[in-house]
Amino acid sequence: MGPMELMLILVLALIVFGPGKLPEIAGQVGKAVRDVRRATTELSGEFNRTLSLELEEKKEAEAAAQAPAAAPAPAPLSAVTPPPVPVTDAV
Repeated sequence: MGPMELMLILVLALIVFGPGKLPEIAGQVGKAVRDVRRATTELSGEFNRTLSLELEEKKEAEAAAQAPAAAPAPAPLSAVTPPPVPVTDAV
């Protein structure tokens, strides 16, 4: 909004409400704007906290899913031993 629009709104408010009620109405409007900003800030903070928790849980779940795949299981030991190799003397 430009300065001309603000001037027009102020003049109209002065005509409609009169000079006696204008400060009271301005105070009420200011309080309403402050309340809306406070509520917006609280909602934004709650949204950011919830989003952070969700991202953390997702990262932890992905890390847990990746951990077993990253460390391969050791090869099972064979219960059967190979036969001994005969030793021959070549003289």
